[in-house]
Parts: sequence; C-alpha cells; structure tokens
Amino acid sequence: MTARGLSLLGILALARPAAGFALAVDVESTAPRTYTVRGAFDVAASPQSAWEVLTDYDGLAAFVDDLRSSRVRERGPQGLLLEQEAVGRFFFLRRKARVVLRVRETAESRIEFEDVLGEDFVRYRGAWTIEAGPEGARVRYELEARPSGPALGAFARKALLDGARDLLDQVRLEILRRSPIK
Repeated sequence: MTARGLSLLGILALARPAAGFALAVDVESTAPRTYTVRGAFDVAASPQSAWEVLTDYDGLAAFVDDLRSSRVRERGPQGLLLEQEAVGRFFFLRRKARVVLRVRETAESRIEFEDVLGEDFVRYRGAWTIEAGPEGARVRYELEARPSGPALGAFARKALLDGARDLLDQVRLEILRRSPIK
C-alpha cells in the first residue's frame, strides 16, 4: 500500500525525480503500523507560486498521477473539507484509498491536513510548509500515516518512500511549470 500526502494531500504516484535538484525524503516507523514521512525540496520559483500549486485543491488530480479525484466539499472560517480518492500501486497490487481532509491554512506558508473520514486510515495527518529558500522556495512535507488495513511491514515503508519521492517531484515540476521565474 502506498500512502502519501499532498493531501493524501496526496495519496500516491510512480516516477523518479529528475536529476539536478535536491530532494530529501525519509520514512520511519514511529509506532506499530504507523509511519512518519518527511520530505523537502528547493525550487527555482517564488514561495507564492508554490502556494498557488499546493492550494489548487480541485486541480491536484491533473498533476498528481495516482490521485483520481480531489474536490473541496466545504469552505468555512475554520478551514475547508477536501475529499480525495487515489489508487496506489505496489508491484502488481492496486489499492484505492479515500480521505476527507480537514485543511487549515496559514497564509502562504503552511497547510495542515487531517483525515476526518477514518475509512482507510486510523491516522492520516500532516503539513506542507513553504518558505523562502536559496533558489526561490523551499517546500517541506510531513505526513503521519497509520493505515486501517493489515500491516505491510517493510513493504509499507518502501511504498511510502517511493510514493513521497514521486509526489514531491510531481509537485515540484508543477510549480516550475506555473512559475513566471525561469
């Protein structure tokens, strides 16, 4: 099973990062069947460009490969509810996952999310953080995930690691595509 975060704030994908940029991703098991994913990258774009991509909630499925749908269900003073569905692949296995994320934004710097559906995850929460970096923007990602299904042990760690790399690379490429800085 792969789980990741854009909001499943992203759940998954499959592609290798392009050469020539710094991408750091780590996955650790922090409790039985619970994993913490941390990742970061620098991108030659403004923090505002990164913010615009990460908050394009209804458009995420257009550039996150395995995200099948992403739509804002509700907006209010306490944040928004974002419904997402993804299909993850791990070797020959395919698994659907669905989350409804309570999303809270700190203007142009932080997006926190947590699954309130509890269907495919016992715990699914994390954050995206954007700050000025040496080449434009530094984007950080953190996810704590505990799937509700059977434990996959070492397979889950590898799937989360690969999935997070792919997710971060796809987000980075979309930021570059939309950025006026070239």
